[in-house]
Amino acid sequence: MFKRIGELLVECGELKPGDLARILAAQQHAYQPFGRIASHLFGVRESAIWSAWAQQYARFCPRVELASEPRCSEALVNLTPDRAWNHRLLPLRWHDGDLIMVTCPPRLARALQFVDARIEVPTVIWLTDSAHSLEDALLAAYPNCDRLESFACAPTTVDAA
Repeated sequence: MFKRIGELLVECGELKPGDLARILAAQQHAYQPFGRIASHLFGVRESAIWSAWAQQYARFCPRVELASEPRCSEALVNLTPDRAWNHRLLPLRWHDGDLIMVTCPPRLARALQFVDARIEVPTVIWLTDSAHSLEDALLAAYPNCDRLESFACAPTTVDAA
């Protein structure tokens, strides 16, 4: 079942059900994203907004097996090795003017925030359910990079892009 970002923020305790109507009313006049208004009116944490958005995004984005996906080395220049490893984000290829990147579900919120803040080309993020195939692909793409932390594809906070 699809849930709106407000419903997800209520579920995680960031908003009360009654807050939703006030945010939606403000949104009609302010023409700003729901999360920005929720943060301004009710102090909703940015990390909670990114996590809720990642939950929505994950429902609709493609899931891929990296072993069978074609790769383009030209895509790699859009992300430094340390950032690729830090965000567990692999530039895969270009498609119809968009840079396709892949990450694993626990890292999606952080990847979305990073792409929004730092990547200056149109980008689409896909998911792989295999943390090990992502690690193998990162090693193949960036063979001389020292990994910044153990892989484990564990959830991370999204406050620091």
